[in-house]
Amino acid sequence: AERPAARLFVEALLLRTMESLGEQILQCPERLSFLLFHIFQDAGGLEDIGPVTLSIDLDRLQDGLPQMAVHSNPYVRKKMPSGKWELGLNFDDINE
Repeated sequence: AERPAARLFVEALLLRTMESLGEQILQCPERLSFLLFHIFQDAGGLEDIGPVTLSIDLDRLQDGLPQMAVHSNPYVRKKMPSGKWELGLNFDDINE
């Protein structure tokens, strides 16, 4: 189903707001996409074209900074404070 123009405008506004609030991730489209995906999923997905509330979780938006402080190598798994083995996170654009 096609999304109405008003919904597309709201999605664009959401992305610009995320970029303004999380300025440190402007150069990392993968991180922005990851966070945007979760916002859409939490709101019922892209298929839902009815009234919807899209909410930015500021803790999740800013969470990358402490994650990078602990482990910033995206190519190596490391045991994190949570006990899980995870790849590191950085905000470099992998396309550059």
